[in-house]
Amino acid sequence: MRKIIGLLSVIFILTVSVTTYAHGTTYTVEQIGENTITVILKADLEDGKGIEITSASKRDGKVLNIFYRVEKGAPKTDSMDVDLRTMLPPIRIILTNISEPDKALFPDIKGIYAEEYIRHLHDMGAINGFPDGTFKPNKGVSRAEFVTMLLNTLKVEKKSRSKGFKDTSEHWAKDAINTAYDMKIINGFKDGTFKPNDGITAAQAAKIIDNLFKFRTSTQKELPKLNEKHWAYNSIKNIINAGIITEEDQLFKNFRENDYLSRADCAMILSRAIAIE
Repeated sequence: MRKIIGLLSVIFILTVSVTTYAHGTTYTVEQIGENTITVILKADLEDGKGIEITSASKRDGKVLNIFYRVEKGAPKTDSMDVDLRTMLPPIRIILTNISEPDKALFPDIKGIYAEEYIRHLHDMGAINGFPDGTFKPNKGVSRAEFVTMLLNTLKVEKKSRSKGFKDTSEHWAKDAINTAYDMKIINGFKDGTFKPNDGITAAQAAKIIDNLFKFRTSTQKELPKLNEKHWAYNSIKNIINAGIITEEDQLFKNFRENDYLSRADCAMILSRAIAIE
């Protein structure tokens, strides 16, 4: 069933708790006109249950909240057309299941700074949780995992003819790593390795994102806490000026170029990057 929901400048906001199904409902987007997209929700639910979109709201011209209910006998997919003329694409889409307002996507992300960003990337099928139903937001992210998360977020097919790096030929993420190398968004080390299992640092992540999106902005903030002699200084400055990391973020307040990023940090950075691009 297709619904057409025009998002006007003033639109109601439903006061329901944050929730959606982990591994249950995701979405894809299709462009159907110059100013219109179709958002298609797909449910992977048991017991004959399906979904129905009930309403939608927008925030700040950049975030689209889609509310749906789960019902027995409902179809496994539902869709809605969205008029983008009152929004600023690309937008961040968040799914909310109003049938179970107390059910969290992952129990360990409720109320944390990156909750919306984790939900966004999960709902678009870019990231997932662990078999125990948690997300482990404070767990570190390897260089291989970060590259894989990035390509999943971009919906890039992981195919490459590159020989890659000498330490990735048998690695589980070799296709993602080689694809990113072919896209010229990653570099290895001088010894010809990529060190896929090392943690991703703030500086490395900034460089990769800057290589990909090449953000250009007239905003030039004073950033005395950054080390101007650091090899990634310009990339770090670019993503801060672009709003990928903001001065309100704990990541910024405690910023150290060589600190490792957490899963929550990476979700926030990647979600913001594709919504600003």
